[in-house]
Amino acid sequence: MSSDHMVRRSFLVAASALALGLPAKAAASAPGTRAGEAHLYSAARSAGEWRALLTATEYEVLREGRTEFPFTSPLWNETRLGLYRCRGCDLPLFDADWKVQLDKGWPFFRYARDDAFLTRPESLPPGYGANSQPGLSRSETVLELHCRRCASHVGHLLPVESDFLHCVNGIALKFESAGA
Repeated sequence: MSSDHMVRRSFLVAASALALGLPAKAAASAPGTRAGEAHLYSAARSAGEWRALLTATEYEVLREGRTEFPFTSPLWNETRLGLYRCRGCDLPLFDADWKVQLDKGWPFFRYARDDAFLTRPESLPPGYGANSQPGLSRSETVLELHCRRCASHVGHLLPVESDFLHCVNGIALKFESAGA
């Protein structure tokens, strides 16, 4: 990727983060969308097709925006090199070398692949997710991450120990080992 592309992307992401009231620090890893811009998903399916493709728990997380219970995904502590893809459509989302090992129960990533996500602000109720986990900062609004190809809910971009990280539902991912 050219340095001009990275500078332009960083500027657009920073402007989006600031418009949402997030600190500029979030912009380094927050892929943004333009306000009012419609998006057509290239991997659109009916609810019935999604239910046939996913388990009940996968459906709740990817299609209904729920959060998996901590420490339930084998991917939260995965350390091999490889690629993390969207469970709904196989779009590459994260490279394994961007993963941050935290003992919080979910996979965390410092960066996402370019154009992997569409985001939207989401207000979290007290006692939910980031508000209830030790070591995670309280945040009234976070960015919800949706796969740009199939609209699957993957997780959130939120403040964690003085940084902004992608906190991801492991059930929303498929891992492809570099040795595969």
